[in-house]
Amino acid sequence: MIYLKENMRYLRKQNGMTQGELADKLEIKRSQIGSYEEGRGVPKLSVLKQMADLFKVSVDELLASDLSNE
Repeated sequence: MIYLKENMRYLRKQNGMTQGELADKLEIKRSQIGSYEEGRGVPKLSVLKQMADLFKVSVDELLASDLSNE
């Protein structure tokens, strides 16, 4: 199962960020963050890598682990 949208929202909130703040850090539009969190879009690999680095998790963890239960 893919947990990207759940993990994005969870990690963003755990770090006290708004969608706009996360978008600014990743240099993408806020609407893209909303799209990813709602499961309507999928980020490019480069954005996934940036996000994983930002939240100090691996891309694998970001995609395949339910981080809210760890």
